[in-house]
Amino acid sequence: MQRFTNDEAGFQNWCREHPRGYVLNQVGNSSAEMVTIHKAACRHLAGARPGTERICSGDLFELEKIAADLGGLYWRHCRACLNKPRRSVCGW
Repeated sequence: MQRFTNDEAGFQNWCREHPRGYVLNQVGNSSAEMVTIHKAACRHLAGARPGTERICSGDLFELEKIAADLGGLYWRHCRACLNKPRRSVCGW
């Protein structure tokens, strides 16, 4: 697992080296709408807003656990690259 905050070059390098990896993208505060998990190659990851933290891993389940901690009860998978429904800690 690796974290990137305000390091777009480092993040892009990680994505090139781990094309089958996953990225938890958190913008600003950790509201549920702003905690999203993507595939490393997702087009939605191009360019980061200031204050964006990206947590990268080859293990989707590891990022899902972190997302639950950051996003409270709800967070989401990117609908463009993972096409999974919204998840909750409780499994609803």
